[in-house]
Amino acid sequence: MLSDGIDQENVDSALVLGRSPTKPTYTTCLCRFLPTVHGASLKSHGRYRNTRSIRLFSSSGSRLGPSLIGLSMRLLRIGAFHCRNASIVSVASLATLCHVVAFLSLFSHASGAESIRQEDHNHPRILDRRPDPVGSPNLDTGFEIHDYVSDFHGLDRSIIGRVDDVTPLHNNVPGKGNIAAGDSQSYTFSQGDVRRRSQAAQEAISPSSSLAERGTEESSLILDGSSENWQDGHKRRQTNPHTLYVTLNMCDQPRSTSQTPNGVPPPLQLYISTDTKNPKPTINNNDVAVPVDDGLGSHNMTTLSDVFFTVIAPAKSPNFDGLYSYELTASTDNPYTTYINKTGVVLVDSDKNNALLSADGDAPSPSYSIFVHNQENPAIRGLQRSFCGLQNQAQIQGNINGSATGNVKVGMMSLGAGAPRQHFYVNELNGSSSYHGIMAIDGNVETGKAGSGIVGGGGTVWSSLDFATISSDNCAVIFNLSFCSDVAYAVPSNLTSQPDLTNLTQLYDKYAKDYYQNFTYSLQQIPCNTTSSAQYSLAKNCADCEKAYKTWLCAVTIPRCEDFSNNASFLQPRAVSNTFSNGTLAPLDALYSNSSRNPMIDQKISPGPYNEILPCVDLCYDLIQSCPASLKFACPIEGHGLEHSYGERETTGGEVTCNYPGAAYGMSGAMGRQRDVWFIAMALLMSLGTVV
Repeated sequence: MLSDGIDQENVDSALVLGRSPTKPTYTTCLCRFLPTVHGASLKSHGRYRNTRSIRLFSSSGSRLGPSLIGLSMRLLRIGAFHCRNASIVSVASLATLCHVVAFLSLFSHASGAESIRQEDHNHPRILDRRPDPVGSPNLDTGFEIHDYVSDFHGLDRSIIGRVDDVTPLHNNVPGKGNIAAGDSQSYTFSQGDVRRRSQAAQEAISPSSSLAERGTEESSLILDGSSENWQDGHKRRQTNPHTLYVTLNMCDQPRSTSQTPNGVPPPLQLYISTDTKNPKPTINNNDVAVPVDDGLGSHNMTTLSDVFFTVIAPAKSPNFDGLYSYELTASTDNPYTTYINKTGVVLVDSDKNNALLSADGDAPSPSYSIFVHNQENPAIRGLQRSFCGLQNQAQIQGNINGSATGNVKVGMMSLGAGAPRQHFYVNELNGSSSYHGIMAIDGNVETGKAGSGIVGGGGTVWSSLDFATISSDNCAVIFNLSFCSDVAYAVPSNLTSQPDLTNLTQLYDKYAKDYYQNFTYSLQQIPCNTTSSAQYSLAKNCADCEKAYKTWLCAVTIPRCEDFSNNASFLQPRAVSNTFSNGTLAPLDALYSNSSRNPMIDQKISPGPYNEILPCVDLCYDLIQSCPASLKFACPIEGHGLEHSYGERETTGGEVTCNYPGAAYGMSGAMGRQRDVWFIAMALLMSLGTVV
């Protein structure tokens, strides 16, 4: 029994928790002294849940028996008392104490089965005397009794007699394999890994924080110290199921033979078992059969036991040749790979050899990736939901591992009034061809990390956007204009007269900017900086007029070009009196179709016949609503030129039926506005003014 105010229980609990007693001088002095004495030291052994357990070892590395430990700990407590009164204790007495401890350790080798238990790291170490509940402190030795968790991954204590060809899986680490048709490969995820938090989750807890600060259930039970709470907490930890996220990604598959050039081989099969007697589940003996669609199989389950997996390749077929490759991953945190069943990108516009795609959502930086693949090539069929499959087979890849294949330019762009979005300018496409556009995230978008051992490191894949290029070579996609910054679509072009896309972009932009400068001279005649009651409108001001005019001006001076072979009813043929690049004439002849909307296009570019997607009529209505009547803006009247100058927005179908800032295929109706009676009345009242 300790004297001089030293609390036996306080010392016991302090040694278990790895912290000092109420008066920290005792333990500090003792711990500083012991490691230097004849090799006897305190060591932490094994990995214990949320506590630091201490064992006493001899200089040879063998563990002291329980009875010796009990006696040694009493001597250590006496030593702690003397450390407090170090001024009156001689060095000789302390040395004598340490020699006694070292002497006792010499008997640890001769104590036989009483002192050295079975050295099996896959089983709990059980002390001679264990009357107390699991997890409670032993009052004789001052040490805590635990269930031991092995340091050897894949050799959990619950697996006795391992099946030789069952491969262990570890948290967020893919098991990769190549498998021939008709073969199978088996894996296991131990219950120790099921319960063990990932390294990323552990790092989220500050190592310097105390158990009480961490607020975990285990820490509260340790600090409580009562036998009932120790036992209850242990039972809860043993019986609460844990969620396991399982994903199977097909990274490659057999190729079609000449008999079936466009065929898709059947997918891999994944079966799961939680029965230790069934470590190799099959189609006829399993707990779960996970469907694999387009290269991805995903399943979430709750379990407390070992989990067994079998990947089975379909039977060999004469129609296909080659191996399957895959990644099988189990995670206790989140799915290693994710599939989102919606298109992640929209088609802004395309020409014969290029396409401009935009992420269908806001992104703070260019964090998305893109896969583009010709639909006539069957390489990615059956792999369109698998990140590793797309990475291995897609023809065009952009922003994968921070790089591209050379024909994708990635940047940020604002379309209309929306926030900046990531865009992909894809080059070197074939004319009159259909493509898959698949957006993805390489790794975990929140942490920016990718790959094995990372939560969500396998990436995210969205469903495919199907788009096509046009056949005509007299339309070219331009974007990133300095003045008309909302322009991002195909415009009339000519590879002979304007072979450089940068020069073509600057030509259109300067043309619109010059017209805008003339408009500002007219607006300066309006008293814009007067009192609100003296302004031309109580609802609008000169700033609204400037904005509406610029939006309208860019749409009408930079027309949106479409393939001349497209016969959609909302398209307006232009420049049909001119010849195509091959010298032939268009089969149309109408006054409104003989030339382009603006003379500059025919004079400096000479694109030949093309179709124009007309500006939306609401841009004209917004202009006359926002500007003073003295400027005499007016829109044409229906039946008297309106239908050949402006188009109507469609609210369904995703088609770009008229041009407006930010228009993109798949989202054109989102900003649609219905023409109402006010607009018609205003158009009639101002029809005597300048028709725009």
